[in-house]
This record gives sequence, C-alpha cells and structure tokens, in this order.
Amino acid sequence: GDPIIKHMLSSVGSQPFKVGFNPVGAANAANIGEVTIELVAASSRDVTSDTIIARWRELTGPIPGAVENTFLANTSNSGSAIGLLLRGKDTNRLRKATEFVKNGLRDIAGTADVADSNREGKRELKLNILPAGEAAGLRQIDVARQVRQAFYGEEVQRLQRGRDEVKVMVRYTENERRSLSSMTDMKIRTVAGAEVPFKEVAAPAEGRGYSFILRRDRDRATTISADLDKSVPGANANVITKALTADDGVLTRLKTEFPDIQWSFEGEQENQRENLAEIFQGLILALCGIYVLLAIPLRSYIQPGIVMSVIPFGMVGAVIGHAVMGFELSIMSMIGIVALSGVVVNESLVLVEYVNRNRRAGRTPLEAAREAGVARFQAIMLTSVVSFIGVLPIVTETSIQAKFLVPCAISLAFGCLSNLLNALVLVPCVYAILEDIRALLFTKKKRGDWDEQEREDAAARGLDWMEGGEPAPGEAAK
Repeated sequence: GDPIIKHMLSSVGSQPFKVGFNPVGAANAANIGEVTIELVAASSRDVTSDTIIARWRELTGPIPGAVENTFLANTSNSGSAIGLLLRGKDTNRLRKATEFVKNGLRDIAGTADVADSNREGKRELKLNILPAGEAAGLRQIDVARQVRQAFYGEEVQRLQRGRDEVKVMVRYTENERRSLSSMTDMKIRTVAGAEVPFKEVAAPAEGRGYSFILRRDRDRATTISADLDKSVPGANANVITKALTADDGVLTRLKTEFPDIQWSFEGEQENQRENLAEIFQGLILALCGIYVLLAIPLRSYIQPGIVMSVIPFGMVGAVIGHAVMGFELSIMSMIGIVALSGVVVNESLVLVEYVNRNRRAGRTPLEAAREAGVARFQAIMLTSVVSFIGVLPIVTETSIQAKFLVPCAISLAFGCLSNLLNALVLVPCVYAILEDIRALLFTKKKRGDWDEQEREDAAARGLDWMEGGEPAPGEAAK
C-alpha cells in the first residue's frame, strides 16, 4: 500500500530521458512527448521496474494516431532487446518486407513495442509533368523552379543598411500565397518564352516525403526494434532470436518471399555478439597464460592440463548457480566465468603438487593420488568455502548500484564452491587416467607375455594395478 512513485515529469516537444537533455533551446518537435516517473529505491519496493512497465503498457493500451509508443526503463541503455536491419535496392520492396517482419515479430509471445524507422515527413505537393508540358520543352525542374519563385521568392537585390544586409525578394503577394489555388492559376513560361496555364503542363499530387533516409553499404535500409514484455513467462531475447531464425521463422521465410532483401541483427543482439567475441578472445589468452605459468614450475607438458581440467567443470557450477539463484546468463556472467578460470586452478595445483611429492617418495600413482586427496582435503575445503562466503555478500546485494555485479559474483561463488568436489574427485581421476595412457604408449610387452620374474619386478615397482598393457620392467625402470 505504500507509494512507489516519487516524481513524475511530462515533456511535450522533447524526449529528454530517451534522446538526451537539451538545456539550451526550445522544443525540437511538437509531435513527440514523454512521461517519466521516478521510483523509490529497489530495496524499498517489492515490484520490479519490468512489472511496472508491463502494467503501464496494459493500462495505456493503443493510442489513436500514435506512430510509435515505447516503454523503457532507464537501465535499458544498450539498445532494444531485439534489433533488426533490413536493406535492399527497391524502396517499395523494403517497405513491404518491413511490414512482413513486424507482423511476424508481433506473433511471437513476449515481444512488445514493435516499431520501425520508417517515418513519413511533412505534407508536400509533388509536381508531375504532363505530355503537353514535355511537348513544350519543359522539365520537372523548370516547373518546380517557377513555382518556388512565385511562392518562396527570388532574390533580386541586396541593400546595405548600416551593419545589416537586406535581401529584396520578388514573389506573389501574401494573399495570393495563402491558397493552393493560386498555383493552379499561375502561368508557366516555356523555353520559347510563351506563357501557358500551369494545369495544362503539370499536375500536382499531394503526398509525404521522407523525414530521413537511412542507408547501409549504399543500400536503402530500415531498422526494426522490439522490446520484451516481462509479464509473459519465458520472455527472453535469445529465445525470440531463435524463433526468428528457426526453419519456420519469419526471417527464414523472408529469404524465400523477399530474396532481394538482406537482414542482420542490430542493437542489443549486436552488442552481445561483439562482447561475447571479445570475452572468448580474453578467455583463450587467459588459458594460454595459465598453461605457461603452470608448465614452468611443474616441468611438464601434461600436468598443467590435469590442473586446468577443473575449469570446464567450474563453469558448470557457475551455470548451476545461476539456475539456483534465478538469474539468466549475461555478459557479466561470462566475465565472472573468465575470472573463475584463474581461481579454481589454485586448489587443483596444490593437489597435483602433493601427488608429485608422493611419487618422488616412491609411491604408486594410485596411492599418491589417494593420499593427496586425504592430506589436502582440509586446505581445499577451506579455500572453496571461504571463497564462496567472501563473494556471498555481493550475491545477496539488493541495491540498484550493485545489481549489475550480481551475475559475476554468482559465477565466482558457485564456481568456487563446486570446485571442492572437482579438485578432490576429478583431479585424482584425471591423474590416474593419464598415467594409464602414458603407460600404454610405452608398452613393449603384454601382461600375458611376462615371465614370473618380470611379474615380481612389476609388482615391486607398482605396475601391478594397471588393467591394460604395461611397460616391460626394464622400460618401467627407465
């Protein structure tokens, strides 16, 4: 029952929060407007901004005469959730393709505020030359120039009055310029110097021009935008994108019905694609750096792989953490996963180093791995739990200033927590499996071909636990 709206601002002629503030100058257009509400802090209300937007959109309904009606939160600064760019050579075909895609978007559950960049300009008269005018040698530019001179005027002189310069214009009187009938009654001078009535050489047609023209790669282009209706369960930009590009999706059918129209994703989807590419490049560089730094002290090409084997499973823990906390994977989640790859290797490195110490003491690979898990259990458990608890305050943060960090913190917290099981179970298993593979690569004899003395030698050297072929006793000693 407590109010959640602190302030409300109505703007006519400008859209300061959507386009930007312009403290100097008058309103830029009388046909646009904006209503902005400021909510109380997110920690002081149970209703999210997405729920308010959905309810506001429902109560507003369609506005007669409105070309575009959008509802946005002030955190939506990365573009529309769904953005498409259509381009082609033919303007009429492009306009039909735009309507085709918009209708397909509206049919997908979870989309709202579907709009495009096609905006009609001001009303205008288009002058068309009649056959009689062409026979008289008139061109469209000739008629347009004389009409402009009659109504707008032609500069014939400039007078200097003190520091000012005054233009002298010749045109129709003010009364004659008030009515369009003056244009149809005017005379048009031909190339030969004769004057003929306007209606005999040209025909005016009322229409609208373009408010602006968008081009991309020298083609006419149109942008289509749509936002998400969070009141619909499962409304997700990636899900809608898959529905658009499915076999029966509107973009797939667009290729069949409009083969001359090309399309590409824009807005939030384009930003997401670029950010994911950059994050992937950073992850590859991070993994290479980790491998090099591990290979130097371990003096091995294989053991860094054992240490790093926990990284993919730590990522699985991060994904499970998002599902438990009810968050969707985002760009910040990916950043947390990249940071996680440098954290989870610490515990497995401690375990592998202890296994190597046991091997140098003469223990078999299986014994060394088993004893390492027991000896390092306390250190690994404390490291995982302490890391989880250390990031937990950010995971449970409710202030709006820290909301964007929560997905990153979830990736780190649950990835470190899942690494407790990965380091104690996965790393010893991987170590033992690689020892089996290494032994098989150097096989010279099968167990069935050994004599009794070789079997006793193998058992004394710890090779009797292997299932497959083992190296010969002499090779094992090397």
